[in-house]
Amino acid sequence: MKKRVRFDPVFLSPLLKDKDFLDLDRGQFASKIAVRGKKNIGRFFLQLYTTMFGGYESSSLFNPVIKINYEIKRRFIPDVTEYTDNGRVYTEVKSVSLRTNQITISKEQIENYSFASLMAYQEGDKLPEINFGFFRYGYRDLVQSHNLPDKKLIELLSQEVRELSIYPLNLLLATLMLNPPHKKDRATPNSSNVNTYYSVKGKIITLLQQPKGLEQLLQQGDFGSDLVDELMLDKLKIEQFESSDKYDIFCQRRKMAPFRITKYYSSDRQLKKWLKYFNKNNDKVLSFLGVWDIYKMYQDEEKRQKTEFPWETEERLEDEGELAF
Repeated sequence: MKKRVRFDPVFLSPLLKDKDFLDLDRGQFASKIAVRGKKNIGRFFLQLYTTMFGGYESSSLFNPVIKINYEIKRRFIPDVTEYTDNGRVYTEVKSVSLRTNQITISKEQIENYSFASLMAYQEGDKLPEINFGFFRYGYRDLVQSHNLPDKKLIELLSQEVRELSIYPLNLLLATLMLNPPHKKDRATPNSSNVNTYYSVKGKIITLLQQPKGLEQLLQQGDFGSDLVDELMLDKLKIEQFESSDKYDIFCQRRKMAPFRITKYYSSDRQLKKWLKYFNKNNDKVLSFLGVWDIYKMYQDEEKRQKTEFPWETEERLEDEGELAF
C-alpha cells in the first residue's frame, strides 16, 4: 500500500524584507537573490528527503565544535539525522539540475562524515550508516532557476524532479576517486578561503542507475582489485523503484510528478564487516582519496592528553563537545 505524504517547503525569508540589504547596489542585490535561491533549492530537496525517508534536519545548536587536536576544530552538521535500533543514520542531501554535469563534495565534508561513522561505531552503535542522497532535477535547457520567485520555484521543482540516487559511504568514496580534486577560492572582501572539492560526474550517476551499472563500472578497470576488496564494492545491493510505487507525494496541495529512485546499500552482515574493517583500517581507506583521517588525529590527541595531562582529560571532553555525536 502506498504512503501518502505531504510537505510545505520552508524557505529563507525574502531579502526585500531584510533591512541589511537596502544599501546594496543592483548587482550586489541580484547576487544575494541568486544565493538565496540556490539555498532554497537545497532546502526543498532536504525537506522532500525527510518527508519520504524520515529523520530530522540537523542544527548547529545540537552539534558543538569538536577539537580534533590543538590545530584542528570541526563542527559536524549532517543534513539529516535519524536514530534507529541499530544506531545513528547520517545523510547528506545534495541537488543539481540536469544542466550541471556533476555534484561536488568538499574534502572537509568527507572527513567529517568518515569521522562521524567511526565515532558512532566506537560509541557502541551496532550498524551506524552514512548515506549521500543526490537529486537531479529540471531539463538540460533549464537556466537561472534559482532566480525564480518562490511560488514559481516550488511549481517547477514539484514537477521536474528526475531522479534520486542514494550511496553509502564506501560507494561514495569509490566514485570520488574517479576524478582529481579541484580547489575553489570562496573569497570575501576580508579573507580568502580556498577549499578542496571532489566531484561525482553525471555520467557515473547515470551508469549507476542501471541494474548492472556497478558491475560495469568495476569491470572498466578504473578500480584495482585491492580497492574493490578494501571498500567491499562487489558486495553492495541495489534497490530501484519509481517514487509513485511507494508514495503519493504532495508539495503543498500539488501532487508531485513521479521520479526514479536508485538506492545502494549493504546487508546487515556486510555492513557489519565493512564497519569492522573501516574501524581498523580507516587511515588506509581514506588515504586512497587523499583526505585527512581526523578520527586517527583525534585518537592520537586523546592518547597524548591522557599521557601528559591525565587530570584534564575528563574536563576537556565535557568542554569540547563529546556529546556532538
